[in-house]
Amino acid sequence: MSNPRNLTKVQVDKIQIEEGLVFINYGLSTQEVLGPTRGGGEFKGETKLREIDHDGKRGKEKGLEVIESQEAYIKVKVICSAQKNMRRLVPNADVTGVGDAMKISNPDEHGVVEDDNYIDNVTLFARHIDGTWKKATVNNALAAPGATIKAMQKAENELEFQFDGHFDPFDTVKKLYTVEDIPAAPEDIPVAPEDVPAAPEED
Repeated sequence: MSNPRNLTKVQVDKIQIEEGLVFINYGLSTQEVLGPTRGGGEFKGETKLREIDHDGKRGKEKGLEVIESQEAYIKVKVICSAQKNMRRLVPNADVTGVGDAMKISNPDEHGVVEDDNYIDNVTLFARHIDGTWKKATVNNALAAPGATIKAMQKAENELEFQFDGHFDPFDTVKKLYTVEDIPAAPEDIPVAPEDVPAAPEED
């Protein structure tokens, strides 16, 4: 008879370790990794319940709770203050130029957040001891607004992202989020166009 205090191989193999990786639009042609990060990444999926109240209720009751809403997010701190990262924190921003020449201003008008502010997916990968990976994805992600720049001695600016997943009113089948295990590390990252070195000019 085995000792119930002994761990099983599965329990040890599935211990999650290290800081993980966060991708924008994983699996798409616009895929890129967010980095450098600080403090790792965090995924959270929440379900808010409403309890049905009635006379004689003694506390929480099975079968008398209703799902009211579902939310999900991925949080990560990034110390790269590139303009494209700043842009993600300003919905409906007034933008001119590209790359280092990009200029970001506050929106000209208030109104509905435009579709091009939403990211198809943000995905967090975290490694298990056995070499498999946990993959958590939020769909139709929008960074919680708020671009902050701090200039401090012996410190680096941190951009704090909370990518909130959103339901799509035109596609009620698409999930808010998914969590799964994959057998190997995430695929290689294609280089974003603005990160490709310019070709040397010919004489």
